[in-house]
Amino acid sequence: MGTVVYGPGHMRTAIGIFKVCEAILCLIGIILQVIAFSWQPALIQAFYAATSIGIIISLTIFIFSINVKTANALNGFLMFQYVVLVALFIFLLVVSSVLASKYWGNTSKAAAVFGIIASIVYLIDGVFAYRAYTL
Repeated sequence: MGTVVYGPGHMRTAIGIFKVCEAILCLIGIILQVIAFSWQPALIQAFYAATSIGIIISLTIFIFSINVKTANALNGFLMFQYVVLVALFIFLLVVSSVLASKYWGNTSKAAAVFGIIASIVYLIDGVFAYRAYTL
């Protein structure tokens, strides 16, 4: 897990697979939450924001890692990934946990569970990025 492969081979590594899983889990959470509510209180807007930011960050880092030509250009980028992924883990975990405890609808709870799972995947991905940075 310490080595990071950049270029087209990034899609077959654990870090590349985590990026795709993060985006898919956030997208499922958004879809379930859209099905659950037609009105949007502040907590649900925060959930939309957290999952949307998660999708954007995951796919941006994934596409950037596939299109890079040299790995030397991305040495400091791993620490940036670590900080962003851990911050997103905290934000998404808090919002999803509060969403799970406040709303009683099944689809809302399912969206919160997907948010919590996505936040755990963000944490694991952040740890892998930190471990790769320190090597």
